[in-house]
Amino acid sequence: MKKKYLIISALIIVAAGSVIYFSREAGEKGEKGGFCTTDALLCPDSSGVGRRGEKCAFAACPNKPSFTGELWKDGNGYKLIMPSPVGGGVSSATYSMPLLTENTSLYDSFLKKRVTVRGVFTEGNTLNVVDMTEASASEGGSDAKEGSIGVGETKLISGVKITLNSIVADSRCPAGVQCIQAGWVTANVSLLSDTDKETVNMNSNASPKGFDSFLVSIVDVTPKKTVSREIAPSDYRIMFRVDDMK
Repeated sequence: MKKKYLIISALIIVAAGSVIYFSREAGEKGEKGGFCTTDALLCPDSSGVGRRGEKCAFAACPNKPSFTGELWKDGNGYKLIMPSPVGGGVSSATYSMPLLTENTSLYDSFLKKRVTVRGVFTEGNTLNVVDMTEASASEGGSDAKEGSIGVGETKLISGVKITLNSIVADSRCPAGVQCIQAGWVTANVSLLSDTDKETVNMNSNASPKGFDSFLVSIVDVTPKKTVSREIAPSDYRIMFRVDDMK
């Protein structure tokens, strides 16, 4: 009986050793043969790319004619800070895209400004820069602290991604009518930064709302209210302003 147990134990040890050996062999073969992990990299257009090739590098993200965002620099070089892509389970307000340039100090004068970058992806989401210019007014370069948003729309303004969910109430005095008070618009808004998120009702006549390290306010509402015409929710445009909290 004892001999039988010894034989079984020996077989188990041999089998375990074989599993470990073949696992190691498979792992080495996989690495040398180009078998890569299945993780994916999120691209600026919300698509994803996987690893490939002998070095298991990420495939190049889809190219676009240009990208607009805020230029930053750290120990790894330049990076473009843009609104996070839709989808991909992203819970932050911004997306960081690495930039490659031949001259590491060529664009230092653009740091912390909104720029438009043109280039080509050759690996992952790292863009080889061909050209960089300061963003035009139509690209948000004239006043990046303000932005007009319609119901159902989302826009990144100076570090805060703002979504105008709905118009809750509009008590503004109609044009041409004498009222005791001017009234205000109440909007339901979702705010998202890289560290915080909040959904809140904001009044157009209220003081700026503190959120994360920012102050968010409503500076204008269009169209004006009139007696003769009811404003449809889709017609509202609210101008938001985001300032750094001092």
